[in-house]
Amino acid sequence: MMRSYLTILIIILTTAACSNTDKIPADVIPKQQMETILWQLLQTDEFLNSYVLKDSATNADKERMQHYNEIMRLNRTTQQEFKKSYDYYMAHPSVSKAMFDSISARGNRQRTEGFKPKNKPVIAN
Repeated sequence: MMRSYLTILIIILTTAACSNTDKIPADVIPKQQMETILWQLLQTDEFLNSYVLKDSATNADKERMQHYNEIMRLNRTTQQEFKKSYDYYMAHPSVSKAMFDSISARGNRQRTEGFKPKNKPVIAN
């Protein structure tokens, strides 16, 4: 599921208009913080889809917005600041390519580590 989100983001980035400048405006969330927020949003969506929203009594939109608002609060930003920054990055793929590549690599690394065998303690005789 997360891989499909990343694929969609990458496709959108590659089709968006390119910019000649890599300087990020002062009113846009810095790349590192934006990467962190996007990662947390992806993780939240994965968690909600896998566990929370399977309960049909759960209001999906309300649950999702509560989690998104908490992510914004933890990252000391607002929905409006995030939206403006997200729009900026989507319009400037030359600036955001590394950020999305890093998110993708992080997801792949985490998935790979999940399949590694755990070290078992050796019991002495």
